[in-house]
Order: sequence, then C-alpha cells, then structure tokens
Amino acid sequence: DSVKSLFVLLDKRRADINTTTRPHYSGSDNVYGDAESNLGRISEVVDAHNQLVSTYLSNSTTQTKGIILSTIRRMLGFVSEIRRGLFYTIQQYISNKRDATYTNYINKYLHDIVVALVAYDIIKEQLRTTNVYVTSYNERQNRVNALLARYPNLIELFRQFRLGTTPGGGTGWPPSSGPPGLGAGPGADGHSGPSSGPTDDPNHDPGADDGPQHVHMNEDGESEIEA
Repeated sequence: DSVKSLFVLLDKRRADINTTTRPHYSGSDNVYGDAESNLGRISEVVDAHNQLVSTYLSNSTTQTKGIILSTIRRMLGFVSEIRRGLFYTIQQYISNKRDATYTNYINKYLHDIVVALVAYDIIKEQLRTTNVYVTSYNERQNRVNALLARYPNLIELFRQFRLGTTPGGGTGWPPSSGPPGLGAGPGADGHSGPSSGPTDDPNHDPGADDGPQHVHMNEDGESEIEA
C-alpha cells in the first residue's frame, strides 16, 4: 500500500545518508556517488508522499483518517535524518569546491540534492504540523528560489558551475546575472504555502530583514550551509 511504499523508500534513502556521512567514505568512492545519485531522485518520494496524502484527504471516516495520520507522523524521524544528511552533503560540496573529485560530484549532484532538500523540508513541515497537502512543482521551485536568495555561498556555487535552478534542471546563467525566477531578494519568493525555506531555527524572526546569510548550526543540531 501507499504507507508501506513510502516507508520503504525513506528507509532506502536513510541508508544512502548513512553512506554519504560516514567519515571513511570520500567523494572518490563509487558507493558514495551511487548514494548521492539515489538521494537526488526525489520524484519517487514526492509521488509516494502525495499518493498517501491524497488517500488521507479523500477518506471521509474520522477513525481511518486518524490511523493514517498517526502512521504518517511516524515518518518524521526518517525525514529529519535524511534532511540533516542533505545539509551535511551541501556543506561538504561548499567546503571542497576546489577539490577535483568534488567538482565532479557538484556538477552531477548538487542541483538534485538541493531540490531534494527543499522537498524533504516541505514533507517534514507537514509531518510536524499535521497540515498535510499534496505538494506541487511550483512549491518546490519557490523553496529553491528562497534557499538560494538566503544563502549567497550556495547561490555562488550554482553560478560557478552554471547549474539550473528549477526542480526539473533548467539551464545555467552568466556569472554576472542573478538566477532565473529568483525574485526581488531574500523572502521575495512568492510562496503561498506554510513557509519559504528551511524553517527549523526557532530564533529566526521571519519578519526581520536580515538579508543574505550563511547557513548556521541551529538548535536541532542540523548542520547548515557555511562558507
């Protein structure tokens, strides 16, 4: 069923995270590259999540909906672990961007890892609040835009390697220009959902205009993006 399918997928992605975050694995290992590739294939997880949410929303029985919701929330730990691992991966890419081995992986996987990160961010947010809904391509695009607008070291890496900014890939842009569809600046992403980017920092004032920033370690212990 849809619950089992999503659990199986998340368990596989957790195994991939365990591979990419072990100290004895490096960018030169084929196993590392295979795991990064798997983590970037986010469409499988998004489709399974949307199917499960659709089942929940279409069920008119309160008792059944309660059982499904309880099952969905059990996935929070899985999603949080994967999301932390994706932050770690992006940190490694930024820290090792001049390393020849890592430049190969940045070219291959950074775009998909960032898209995966925002997708897991959306799913985690839904699981934490129990405000579940079918996530869309546009929402993921808005989240990518917001993430790049907020963190200049990440957007610079996208420019340097001429990576596209759309969840489907897209094209690169000249180094002197901004990314397509970015909007006016930090927070100007046009997102109409619950939030517009990674949202775990309890000290962050969403109304404050704190400008572009580097990602930091938040109170959940999630290693975020730093130069």
